[in-house]
Amino acid sequence: MASNISFALRAVVSKQGMVNYIGENMTSVNLFAVVTTAAFFLCIPAAFISEKTILLDLWQKATVGKDAVTTSPELMKTLVFSGLFHYLNNEVMYLALSNVHPVTLAVGNTM
Repeated sequence: MASNISFALRAVVSKQGMVNYIGENMTSVNLFAVVTTAAFFLCIPAAFISEKTILLDLWQKATVGKDAVTTSPELMKTLVFSGLFHYLNNEVMYLALSNVHPVTLAVGNTM
């Protein structure tokens, strides 16, 4: 529920940025890159501080020992591809947002 509310809020705020002049080269794709970069730099320190030991334990369980399900390089490759496809999916969403109302996009996202 919180994810859907955050997504809808991001869409509304981003649409405001698309409608109002905020820079010469600030297209919907560039706006998405700026929002994503800002979110990354704001969230990564908090994630490492709060989840560091859990992340390391889960990484060890997934990659080391008799119960390992994958190797470290394979897990890293999977995480990078997952992140890339998630980024591209959201970039296409921003392209759609430039053509529709944010509520329409939010409703379509929850279906």
